[in-house]
Amino acid sequence: MKKTIIYIILCFFVLTSFEVITPVELFAKGKSGKVKHKKKVKKVRKTANVNQSLSLLKTHFPEYSNLEYLSEMSFLQDLTYLDENYNKSIFADYELRYKLVDNINKWLGTAYRRGGRTFKGVDCSNFVSVVIEETLGFRFPAGASSQSTYFSPIKNIEDLQFGDLVFFSGSKSKKARGIRHVGIYINDGMFAHSSSASSGRGVKYSLLTDGYYTERFRYAGRFTQSNWAVNLNKAKINPKTEATSSLAGEE
Repeated sequence: MKKTIIYIILCFFVLTSFEVITPVELFAKGKSGKVKHKKKVKKVRKTANVNQSLSLLKTHFPEYSNLEYLSEMSFLQDLTYLDENYNKSIFADYELRYKLVDNINKWLGTAYRRGGRTFKGVDCSNFVSVVIEETLGFRFPAGASSQSTYFSPIKNIEDLQFGDLVFFSGSKSKKARGIRHVGIYINDGMFAHSSSASSGRGVKYSLLTDGYYTERFRYAGRFTQSNWAVNLNKAKINPKTEATSSLAGEE
């Protein structure tokens, strides 16, 4: 009998000692009193889906697949000097529309990287900067806030046109004025950007009708023949030579 009592006491001592020395960061007691393992939840960040973006492009800008690429873009030679429709969007020309979308598509799926400017990783404003440089032939600054100062604000989403830059705040509050994100508007509510969202990081097409972007949209900016000429002059680029050769030489 004594042996039995001693055995029970020893078992009780061993069990209670085990519970005391167990690391608290590995175990926790639930409501039932049972010991449960704590699980560390790892946040999964998806990469931007290229096929999904191309599907959006086909749906919201079907004209792109029907355009025939013209290697000679002679319209650029006199574009800066046109007097009529001087404040019209420079992307009214279908050849230039094709070039813009073609340049965007080269970047689809590129990872998001803050401060990045290469195919190894690129952030939103550097993506816009590089694509505009490749398409229009002048150096365009990075930094969403700086980029927004180049334009007269277009505040209504309904007034957006192909090629407009769209600027977003970091908060859905209408009082938030700081610009934290930028993209390139294409058509039918669709725009291209380098997103840092965990649901799909990297360069992709998204829709403004997504509540997140609708709430944070602040205004847009338009490249017109007039401000394009001003920017060319700032960049000290000859619009008849460097801009034309820069575009015509790429396929």
